[in-house]
Amino acid sequence: GAGLVVDELTGLLRGRVAVGMVTSCAPLGLPDLLADFHEDHPGVEINLVEDNSDRLIAALRAGRLDTAVLGLAGPTPPGIETETVTDEPIVARDRALISLPRGTGLRTCLDEACAAAGFAPRIAFEAGDPNVLA
Repeated sequence: GAGLVVDELTGLLRGRVAVGMVTSCAPLGLPDLLADFHEDHPGVEINLVEDNSDRLIAALRAGRLDTAVLGLAGPTPPGIETETVTDEPIVARDRALISLPRGTGLRTCLDEACAAAGFAPRIAFEAGDPNVLA
């Protein structure tokens, strides 16, 4: 039956995939999705790397990663194919801000938006983990 065919095909799925992720994407549930995928396809070795967007892009270009979930500011980097998962506006007011560190897509967006508006943001606290920021 169809179930037997599916079982036979899933058993053929083998290999290795290296995935990168920025810390701020943790709430999207990527680690859980990868764990579920690995449970369904134990023949696939999954390596998950956490870093900032700039270093993840460098790792993609160097072939150390197969795919990555990261934040981008501006145009897509050359040699990288992207698909937008979420696109949200950033609002900054005349107050000291909390922010992700430089090298992250969100921080680059913030710095560039503030520069375009003619000011530099006052960062009172910065951390790479959104839970620490909260």
